[in-house]
Amino acid sequence: MSGSSRASSTQHFIIDEIRSQQASRDKALLQLLRSQICLRRVTLSFNLFFWITGPGLVGLGIWLYLSLSEFQPIVERQDFTGPAYLILVAGGAAVLSGIVGCLGGVNEHKHLLLLYSILVMIVCSLELSATVYTFTEFDKARSTIRSSFERALVSYNEDEATQMGVDKVQRQFSCCGIERPIDWVTNQTGNRNTAAAAVVDFSEESALTYDLPISCCPRNLIGQGQCTLRATDLYQQGCLQHVLDWVRHILVVAGWSSFAAACSQVLGLAIVCCFTSAVNHFHI
Repeated sequence: MSGSSRASSTQHFIIDEIRSQQASRDKALLQLLRSQICLRRVTLSFNLFFWITGPGLVGLGIWLYLSLSEFQPIVERQDFTGPAYLILVAGGAAVLSGIVGCLGGVNEHKHLLLLYSILVMIVCSLELSATVYTFTEFDKARSTIRSSFERALVSYNEDEATQMGVDKVQRQFSCCGIERPIDWVTNQTGNRNTAAAAVVDFSEESALTYDLPISCCPRNLIGQGQCTLRATDLYQQGCLQHVLDWVRHILVVAGWSSFAAACSQVLGLAIVCCFTSAVNHFHI
């Protein structure tokens, strides 16, 4: 009887141990399942934010592109639109990745989640590239705009589009020339006084009678005679700094917006990777 009792006791001990191990495994599996559900909800919430970010980036890229077109040819669009193209591509990729992330998160599809992670990394890289590119253009803006302005002054009388663009800048910012009004004398070659243009200064008669664009004078002087350096209400400030500040403001808004979006997506990428790892572990 004692031997049979010991065997029965051992059998019960083994059964209890198996049950205990099974209970531990079930508890661990339940915790993993709860964590996975929580991560899925966080991932889907982030994906909703990411989906909204996509059209926002597209809008930012369009705004940047159109804003830099306002003062052509003083601001040559092709000189600053590189960041706009990158932001537009990032926005399109964000919309696509949002769709992929939604399908992968709801269905817990490993391959779609992997693709989603790759797309998020691509979008993040595009946004960081756009940020770097934007601030690179920020540093080069002065020399780029100055060169465009000098070309515009030279061709002012030869091209109607250039004339309209320069007049628009000078009227909007109440300015004249690049650094000062005399820049029209030293840069323009189509005026009747160009023989003295290379050597004039404000004290010389040839410079003082030089015909300036009517946009260099306030509108109340239009029709009252020529706009020259003799005009008492002549705009004395140059336009370069005004245009430069305007362009730099646009680039700063675009650059920091791209950087903020990239930072948020780095956090989202970490969440997606954790969720993908949980899905892989659960399905092993």
